[in-house]
Amino acid sequence: MVNTGRPSRACFNCKERKVKCDQQMPSCGRCMRLLGHCPGYPDPWLLTLRCQDAHAAQLVSTRVEKSRSRRAEQAGLIDMPVVRTIDFSAETMSVHKFFADYTAQSGVAFLELLADKYTSSSMPCLSAALEATAMASSSRQLRQSGLMTRTRQAYSKAISGIRHAMQDESLIKEDSVLLSLFVLGLFQTVAAEFAPQQNPITEPGCHPHARGALALFQYRAKHQMANSMDRGLLALFWEIRLMDFFTTPREIPPLWFELDLFIDSLEDGPNLEPLIRQAVDFKVLFLSLDLGLSVPETGRIHGIQFPELIRSGLSLAQSLDEEARGIVYVDGVGIPSVAFNGFIAISCATNAAIVRCLYLTVRLHILEILSEAADALHFHSSLNQPHAAVCTEPLLREITSALNAEPSRAEGQVGKEPGMGFRAYSLYWPMTAVLRSKLANEASRAWVREKLLEIGTAGGFGLAVMAGKIMDR
Repeated sequence: MVNTGRPSRACFNCKERKVKCDQQMPSCGRCMRLLGHCPGYPDPWLLTLRCQDAHAAQLVSTRVEKSRSRRAEQAGLIDMPVVRTIDFSAETMSVHKFFADYTAQSGVAFLELLADKYTSSSMPCLSAALEATAMASSSRQLRQSGLMTRTRQAYSKAISGIRHAMQDESLIKEDSVLLSLFVLGLFQTVAAEFAPQQNPITEPGCHPHARGALALFQYRAKHQMANSMDRGLLALFWEIRLMDFFTTPREIPPLWFELDLFIDSLEDGPNLEPLIRQAVDFKVLFLSLDLGLSVPETGRIHGIQFPELIRSGLSLAQSLDEEARGIVYVDGVGIPSVAFNGFIAISCATNAAIVRCLYLTVRLHILEILSEAADALHFHSSLNQPHAAVCTEPLLREITSALNAEPSRAEGQVGKEPGMGFRAYSLYWPMTAVLRSKLANEASRAWVREKLLEIGTAGGFGLAVMAGKIMDR
């Protein structure tokens, strides 16, 4: 027997009805008034001493535990409970993080295809290629060098799977085989385990599997297997080859003309935008005049001289600047438009800034050609050599805009929110173009170099980190 608290001293009727009892003796006044009789009160002895049953014991135990926890918390000695987690593999975690960093709302058809194909495809080569790329990105982000061992194993598995599919007529028809080649090309840029070369014969560029991809495009077109996925991947292929075309100094990569001829043979393209085609023809024309290169007949090069070339180049640069200024994002307009040869959809303000960067990057390459022509030939006229600040400032401003994912962020500050990997991937060409440009001052190069290292590390994009380090020497 133990004193267990203060039980109610109300009469039986008031206690049952849970109303206030006046506790008059010998009968409750409320009950007498309303009922005419009172059932009486509990024995005072039972109110003081009660039997401790299991329920009462549980209440006491709970009070004691709460008291102990409160004292331990005040003393800073409380033990954190052990959290039970679900065990996920490194591949699964890396792939989900990769989707958040690279594919979520990217606006690029190739990247947005990956999540659907990864879950629906039965081809092991695509799964292995995606897992290798995702683990390579996670390894760089988390600085877990041990993860690269599993990454290389997955990469080897993907290569073996693609080779097997290429030799099987029933498997080579699968869309996943072509998609796997592009994922492996992305792996090389994420892992950055190859040395970038400028040799147009070997042409690794930023897509070491480019020749295999073009051969598979040609095979699918010949056997009438091409579909909407092919168009989306060709738009990406255009962007990759454009970067290689403009960044290869004083050379025209042979693969460029092979791709150009192949796409011209297709009924529905995708063809280059007229403005980008003009920029390509301008470089081809300049190299043919300056170096006497033998280039395929395009029907566009006939008796032009350098003064006319410079005038047309300045006009082209102005058109590219106007095109970039016209790219804006308008929320709530339905299906977003695609830009830069269908490479990217203007689905958000960041994508709009990236598109402006791409047009201004082509403009920068055109101005560099003009500067080189004016210097080499000592050309003097009313047309002055383009001023360096005018050449690079618009591009630097748009790079800053693309990096500012949140309006509240300080100017040029790089964040770690989802999508940073995609921004590192899509801004690699504009940023390295500034680093290589003779028209950019040292302060601009230093700023771009710093941002390349930051976004490359935050997004797990190894090629950006490597470029920032190499160009820092």
